Formats: sequence, structure tokens, C-alpha cells
Amino acid sequence: MNTKSLEYQHRKQLAMDAHRSGCVIFSPETQKYYTPREFLDSNEVVIYSMKGMVPGPNFELIKPKIAIRKKLEDLNKTESEFQEFLRRMMSAFEMAPKTK
Repeated sequence: MNTKSLEYQHRKQLAMDAHRSGCVIFSPETQKYYTPREFLDSNEVVIYSMKGMVPGPNFELIKPKIAIRKKLEDLNKTESEFQEFLRRMMSAFEMAPKTK
């Protein structure tokens, strides 16, 4: 890893900002969460663009409690969708548990 590259320096700055503020780093593009260390060690490319009147990165800093809550919501939604899928499959193919 080239620690002198501009890409690394941008990751390092964002990782330091996240660490100082007690946040994790979220990529809206990949829907992936990074700890500051994971982000620094990643190959992610930080791109600054205008957000309103202020330039901002293509990543978000999020408090860990909020990230955990969001992942739990995603898990619950996935579990609910699976249960509905399972119900439909069992109903469509009359797959009922066999009794003795």
C-alpha cells in the first residue's frame, strides 16, 4: 500500500475524522460499513463533490448505534421477506411437515 498516494491520504483524512468523531464510515454506493482502520486499509477511493455549497466526500460518517440499528432493520426485513417466501413455496407446492 502506497501511503504517500493521494488516494491513501484522502482515506487517512476521512478515517481520522471518523475516529475523532466516534463514527464508522458508510459507503452509500456499496452499502458497506467500515471502522476507521478498515477504511484506511481498504482500496476505496474518496471523491469530493459539491453537496450544497460545501464540498463533501462520497462517504458518510455514522454513529455506531445508528449503523447497528440500520443493520438490524435490514436483517429483520430480510427475515420477514424469507418467511413470506417460505410460506408461498410451501403453499404453492403443498409442502407440509409430515406427521407420524
